[in-house]
Amino acid sequence: MAKDAETSKPKHLDPTSEYYLSSQANSGSSLTKDTLKGDNYVAWEQSAILTLKSHNKLAFIDGRITKPDPESEDFLAWDIVNSTLCKGRGRGRGSPAMSQNAVGSSSGPLQASAAATQNNNPSLSQAQAAATSALQGLTPEHMQRLITFLESSPSATLYCYSGSATLYCYSATVSEFESYELWHRRMGHPSSQPLIHLPTVSVVSPSLKTIFDVCCRAKHSRTVFPDSTSRAMDIFGLVHCDIWGPYRVLTPRSHLRLLHRALLLLRLPLLVVESDKRKLLLFSRTMYVTLLKFIPPASSTPTNGSSGPRYPLSNFVSCKSFSAAHSQFLDAVSSGSEPHSYKTASHDPKWRAAMQAKIDALEANGTWTIEDLPPSKKPIGSKWVYKIKFNSEGSIERYKARVVVRGDTQVEGLDYTETFAPVAKMVSVRVFLAVAVIKNWELHQIDINNAFLHGDLHEEVYIRPPPGFSPSSSNKVLRLRKSLYGLRQSPRNWFAKLSTALRSYGFLQSHADHTLFTYRKGDVFLSVLVYVDDLILAGNNSTACSSFKKYLNDCFKLKDLGPFKYFLGIKAARGTRGLFLSQGKYALDILSESGLSASKPATFPMEQNHGLALAGGPLLSDPGPYWRLIGRLVYLTITRPDICYAVHVLSQFMQSPRSQHWDASLWVLRYLKAAPGQGLFLPADSPLQIYAFYDSDWASCPLTRRSVTGYFVSLENSPISWRTKKQQTVSRSSAKAEYRSMAVTTCELTWLKFFLLSLGIHHDRPMRLFCDNQAALHIASNPVFHERTKHIQIDCHYVKEQLLAGNISTAHVRTAQQVTDIFTKALGRHQFHYLCGKLGIQNLLAPT
Repeated sequence: MAKDAETSKPKHLDPTSEYYLSSQANSGSSLTKDTLKGDNYVAWEQSAILTLKSHNKLAFIDGRITKPDPESEDFLAWDIVNSTLCKGRGRGRGSPAMSQNAVGSSSGPLQASAAATQNNNPSLSQAQAAATSALQGLTPEHMQRLITFLESSPSATLYCYSGSATLYCYSATVSEFESYELWHRRMGHPSSQPLIHLPTVSVVSPSLKTIFDVCCRAKHSRTVFPDSTSRAMDIFGLVHCDIWGPYRVLTPRSHLRLLHRALLLLRLPLLVVESDKRKLLLFSRTMYVTLLKFIPPASSTPTNGSSGPRYPLSNFVSCKSFSAAHSQFLDAVSSGSEPHSYKTASHDPKWRAAMQAKIDALEANGTWTIEDLPPSKKPIGSKWVYKIKFNSEGSIERYKARVVVRGDTQVEGLDYTETFAPVAKMVSVRVFLAVAVIKNWELHQIDINNAFLHGDLHEEVYIRPPPGFSPSSSNKVLRLRKSLYGLRQSPRNWFAKLSTALRSYGFLQSHADHTLFTYRKGDVFLSVLVYVDDLILAGNNSTACSSFKKYLNDCFKLKDLGPFKYFLGIKAARGTRGLFLSQGKYALDILSESGLSASKPATFPMEQNHGLALAGGPLLSDPGPYWRLIGRLVYLTITRPDICYAVHVLSQFMQSPRSQHWDASLWVLRYLKAAPGQGLFLPADSPLQIYAFYDSDWASCPLTRRSVTGYFVSLENSPISWRTKKQQTVSRSSAKAEYRSMAVTTCELTWLKFFLLSLGIHHDRPMRLFCDNQAALHIASNPVFHERTKHIQIDCHYVKEQLLAGNISTAHVRTAQQVTDIFTKALGRHQFHYLCGKLGIQNLLAPT
């Protein structure tokens, strides 16, 4: 009986049991007298094992005694011993901060450390101790917030295996020094194939279905990123990962951003930051590096973001110089977003309604009939083009969808014969606007609804139905009965119809520009400039303008856009001082598409002595982006004469652009970034006197040795015409190159005088022509030089005829004052900006 009573004694009272706690094994003692400092891990571990053996508690550490079921009678005794060991383990750590961060609810992790002694536990311990040193400067409040945050954040280790086609990563329970996890990290997060010979880890469960995609993303590859323009504003504001990143994760507190623990891999060095920056770098329990920015208390002042564009566009663009109404209009025009495909537009009910309205209008107008395709005919494709139309005050007037035919597939002689239709030149537009401002004429903008549908179609043309339009049978096609946008002959048919209507009203077509129509009746004067279906109306009588609009509306159903404000991507702002023209939105779109919105601005568009003609760098593998960029820059020169020479140089390499040419084009964009809203100012008090400057850069092309001609023409203070062009022949001297430039400029002046006459402006005084080459001036005015210049082409002597007729007069200008130097060569920063100030260029969108 005594033996049975002794056998039934509880385990925690049996001195031979591992569950027995002696009076010395109290919660105040530590595992060993040695303090774990990081570099003494091996000695500390051996001492701890001896201490555990002496107290008969090693079975709790090496895994022989596991956690019993909570319903078991041994659970209470196990829990008491486990708590005692955990406290003793914590007191053996080197610092209070480490103790607070390291003490867990189980003594089990030390078991893994004993098993991995021969691996790299000393180095891990050193790393953990070094990370702990970063915590020493934290206040108790910050330490408590950190512990609370870490305890509330789920920790995870990675278990990866290879499936049939995808790498799956699952989350599992945490083990601080798990050997499988250790080797998984060491080997770069591989699949399970390289690790199949490792012992099976009991804490890793493949049955978990929570996908952990860090490894999948880290194994992705892509092309090299360009140089980043972002700059950190303070320490550790921007972190780049060794393999993949930066990757920012938004926490449940939406204003806090931190890097995921698994993103910074072992190759990153240990970082220590100052506590006064309120940023903390630590190792989590899975030994991943975490960069954590503390959330400031609700009572503290919010801090600014740590990173952002170094050169934001807000430093270079502002609308403070404009009225509130016009600023609202500019904001509306700039913020409008137009879809570029049917797939995108079909998800928006506004664009779906616009497309359906367009289909209904085309069918009501009898634009097509649904028929079977004849055997000998081939249908032409069609697509949708989308445009947002604005009212004069800036509000959205309507969403316009237009069916456009793929005219590039038409065959000449079968689908069309004649295609030419005159379109207003940009020089004509600038002269037209300059005269209207000086004469104080009203300026109105008119848009013809469905303009091309009014043209009569004489050819037999079949098209495929546009996306979203389904005829009764899938085999049916559309036969066009009237012209449609995109057809090669549509502009010609429409212009013929419009010209007939204007002449019927009493307008006369100008011979200087066939797109200019003028109307005179008594004191009433009206003029119309036509650009396809967009019309600019100028007149000195409001009643006459209204009557003409009513007539056009009866003929074509026009849309009155009100005062002239936005034309072909050009913003116009008119005040008492004059008219300002800018392509600011267009320039910003170019910067945005090129990814240079946050780039550092340049002070001039092209470097001196660039040598691009002799560039020997690698050819661009895809020249398409270069072609598109140069084409857009060419259109930008409508209001930006300061980039005319740079665009002229870059456009010479369209056939085989090289890397240096691409870099030079990006430099031009950086120059645009400095003043994207810069444009032309046409003053209202400018006299109607034409001045012209011309220049040439002799034999500037190293390949052809041809010279470059440049000229600039202004209506007193209003810039109206400029050009940069390579001469067609090689000049034997700089004087002959200058003389040829003089002849080209004289032809331009003659045409401008003819155009002004169509607007009722009689320019009786000689047009002033300035040059910095004395030899060219002598050749033009002195017959003595005839013997030396008789080999020059006859057309160049047109200058002498105009001089004798009194239409032009020449004058010398110093080279430092020669405005056209900016059109013939790359200049330094100071000279470039000095000459820009003489071109009539202003930046009304500059921040004040």
